[in-house]
Amino acid sequence: MKVQRYGDGDYIYREHDPGDAAYVIKSGKVEIFREVDGRAILLGVLGPGKIFGEVGVIRNRPRSTTMRARGDTVTQRISKDSFLTAFGGEDSPALPLLRMLCERLANTDEQLADTRPSFEWVPTGEIGSIRLLPDSQLMREQIGGNGVVVSKLPYRVGRRATPVKSTTAKPTGLSLMAQASDRMSPEHFAIENIGGFLMVHDLGSHLGTLVNGEPVTRLEGEAMAPLGFGENEVVAGGVDSPFRFRLLVERAAKD
Repeated sequence: MKVQRYGDGDYIYREHDPGDAAYVIKSGKVEIFREVDGRAILLGVLGPGKIFGEVGVIRNRPRSTTMRARGDTVTQRISKDSFLTAFGGEDSPALPLLRMLCERLANTDEQLADTRPSFEWVPTGEIGSIRLLPDSQLMREQIGGNGVVVSKLPYRVGRRATPVKSTTAKPTGLSLMAQASDRMSPEHFAIENIGGFLMVHDLGSHLGTLVNGEPVTRLEGEAMAPLGFGENEVVAGGVDSPFRFRLLVERAAKD
């Protein structure tokens, strides 16, 4: 393993580069981008201990994403030959199986992308208002039928750390009533401006977050999902969780 150091904004590799190495993040963070219609879209952020670049090595394909350091970052670079040696080298009978599995995962991702409802991402500069509305009886009891206005980003939503039986809404976030055994984590998700777009960012919750039907968890780094104009469905703690919201995003009025 070769230690490599990067400054903020340095590229580790770019989309379409050869898949010649895998990387382990020792410190710092790495942003994942993909180019869409000539625009770089932030897909996620990986933190210390995460490995990336291994799929391109196993599939023997060019890079499908761009990886860029966020802040000072240190990685360990594992060359393609060294990485494949762990599986017995190019002649290993296990390698075709790994490549087949990676191909199936990639194909599944593409099929999901094709069937996923498309909508216009929300540039934060075009937002007129954001309101977090209840989408279950429990949430109506806690935040009322009109919900809460999100006036400042990031806006964090989670469970109260104290046993006080009340819900607290502040400019910076919402603390809900929930027992320790319930589905809501103390810091569950945040509504944030990430890369100039409005996103829901799971904060390492125990059971993850669903955004417009898509799972958002930290199993693969600091997971996030984009929001669209109009109503968005946000569920904290699993498909059947009572912590259900409708996130209404309205455009700013044009002059």
